Amino acid sequence: MLIPLLTGFFLLDGTLSRLDGLLMLCMFFAWLSAAVLEAARQRNSNESGAGATGAMNPALFAIGGLVQLVLSGRLIVTGATGIARAFGLDEFIIGATVVALGTSMPELASLVIARLRGQDEIGLGTILGSNIFNGLFIVSVAAILSPVRPPLPEVLPALAFGLLSVLIALPWRSSGRIRRVQGVFLLLLYALYMVTVFLLRP
Repeated sequence: MLIPLLTGFFLLDGTLSRLDGLLMLCMFFAWLSAAVLEAARQRNSNESGAGATGAMNPALFAIGGLVQLVLSGRLIVTGATGIARAFGLDEFIIGATVVALGTSMPELASLVIARLRGQDEIGLGTILGSNIFNGLFIVSVAAILSPVRPPLPEVLPALAFGLLSVLIALPWRSSGRIRRVQGVFLLLLYALYMVTVFLLRP
């Protein structure tokens, strides 16, 4: 939830500087360290004596699947971007729609498979981890390499919709469940974002 607010704060002067990028990168590694420590704690508390027998095959499957996800995402983005440019769409529209959808397809595939297998934690972790990785690591590296000066009329709506989507997706009450009606609202919000993106373009 803090990432859109943090990015918007750093963009108040119109630029994501190298210092902003370093601060965001430090936040990313702080989150990553916390996630690794939590994983280690859970592993120690849930040891069942199964050992590492047969762990190699799942590791190979995971690595192979990750490579194929990256390659398939690249193919989708490359092909879709070519089609979009053939229709005369500008770069921001391509990035906010075609490229965004293309790079999200591997995550969607992972989420659907995890959901069908009843592994909701993996699916949710994929979504949250990807957004944190993109929002803190990718943006920070881009700013460190060269200060980013995006047009605020294009960036601020995306940050606002991002924050609003996180608020809508928060689990209701104490059940910890994200309900179907929230999913419907999120889809409607995305449709509204797409309309907003097109309307704000000159």
